[in-house]
Amino acid sequence: MLERSALQPDLARATRATTAFAGALIVCALSGAPVAAQYAATAALGLSMPQLRGAYPQRVLVMAVMISVISGAAFLGGLAAHHLPAAVAGIGLLALLSGVWRHVSADYGPPLGVDSALLFLLALEGPSHGASAGQVALWTALGGMGAAVLQLGLWAFRPQHPLRHAVADAWVAASDLYLALIQTGRGEGNGWTMKQRALRDTLDRATAA
Repeated sequence: MLERSALQPDLARATRATTAFAGALIVCALSGAPVAAQYAATAALGLSMPQLRGAYPQRVLVMAVMISVISGAAFLGGLAAHHLPAAVAGIGLLALLSGVWRHVSADYGPPLGVDSALLFLLALEGPSHGASAGQVALWTALGGMGAAVLQLGLWAFRPQHPLRHAVADAWVAASDLYLALIQTGRGEGNGWTMKQRALRDTLDRATAA
């Protein structure tokens, strides 16, 4: 039951988001840095929400790019504080980049654009609370890295999803059967029979999984 519950995307996303947001707030409170909470918690919430897909190296790259973008946006916001023309130009640049992110990835682009713009606006108030642009960017990066740990941390315990193995094995068995059919020209021979039996066994295991 727990395994099936963990595989539900909405429940997994809600659990990640709650843990990341609350964890960032608790860490900032315990470390005596309440000013950092709004940046770290916002970054942690934003990066814990997307449902990562694809190969594991690709997921790591996606998280690294997202952390870099939101940290850079926060840094620019800290630099543009108390300078109205710079702030307007910065938010205009982020609006243009938001369109680029949406074009590059329909899954990760929209939340990246929203999070970067939000952190830029929050960072405009950073210097008025005694925080430098570098500190704001650091807090944002730490919050994003905390969310990345939640997104990627389960790999140490479950490096590959069992259903992915089942689906992949089924496709490999089907491919072997198709190659046997091409080689024999007809569905005959020991090779064909063995591949056919292997496909049936693989499909049975996939169904059970």
